[in-house]
Amino acid sequence: MPYKVHVSKNSVAPGDEVEITISGKSFKGFLMQVRNAEEKSVGQFQIKDDDKYAKATNCFGTPRSGATHKNSAEKKDFTLKWKAPSKPGKYIVYVTVAQDGGTFWVRKPTEVIVVE
Repeated sequence: MPYKVHVSKNSVAPGDEVEITISGKSFKGFLMQVRNAEEKSVGQFQIKDDDKYAKATNCFGTPRSGATHKNSAEKKDFTLKWKAPSKPGKYIVYVTVAQDGGTFWVRKPTEVIVVE
């Protein structure tokens, strides 16, 4: 995958915000989740309803636990804010990135965030 995912902090307290950035070539679409050991999406993405490029989604019954694109406009060095869950643990950021309609990378595990 020609993209990198960077988190602003790898260790946080419950409820802290972390900036998560996808960087590399420009891309048109994405899906991001932060998952626990049971593969369930946790935490909440802090995306305003009027954001031009991204929206929060409900994954596995957890409100705002996923983030995805609103349109296919090109994005580059794209940053989202994620609020850590109240439960301590080790969580992994997963991303799917669509470079274009036919080139994409699905459910790639990237950075680890520890909530303690």
